[in-house]
Amino acid sequence: MAVISGWVALGTGFPKGTFNEVSGGSYAREVLSLSGTVSGGLTQALSSIAAATAPAGDLMRVGAMFDAVTGGNMIAWWEWATPTAVGTAFPATTINIAFVSGVYADFNAGDVFPAGAMIGTVNGNPMVAGSILQVQGGLLQVQQAAAAKVTESPLFTVGGVNVGRFDASGNLYLKGSIFAGATTITAIGTNII
Repeated sequence: MAVISGWVALGTGFPKGTFNEVSGGSYAREVLSLSGTVSGGLTQALSSIAAATAPAGDLMRVGAMFDAVTGGNMIAWWEWATPTAVGTAFPATTINIAFVSGVYADFNAGDVFPAGAMIGTVNGNPMVAGSILQVQGGLLQVQQAAAAKVTESPLFTVGGVNVGRFDASGNLYLKGSIFAGATTITAIGTNII
């Protein structure tokens, strides 16, 4: 039996690399206490979350787990399959988390997973470590500094900043601009994650 506990937060994305959590109205993070087995996955029914009012006009397309009801450390984040408009209550859903086999098979005391490492999936979408995580006492805990053993990340990073990732279908998403290799550098496309 495995249990992961925290608080689920709703966000609109990562402008400037920071999780943009919704706010206002009656919105508040919901308690998340998933249970199940590592090999079979963890699950919890999540009731409807009251509507937020800001940022108006955006979509709540990202979910995250934090270790505190307000503020705190982000443990992991993922994309929702069906984004919901800010100003609308987030519908009841069931969250299913499955750990990446290479990660859960390697959960040994002292193991460290860097921020940005894909550690599993949520409802089929990648679940990404939001902080440096370390296995201590059988639990994944947020760490402030890197330690010895680091699991490789399937995300692309430059100088420690995530610049790209794969979605559940294997499509590559890049953050920033892709430039043509010519004397005059011209942007040929931009995808925001």
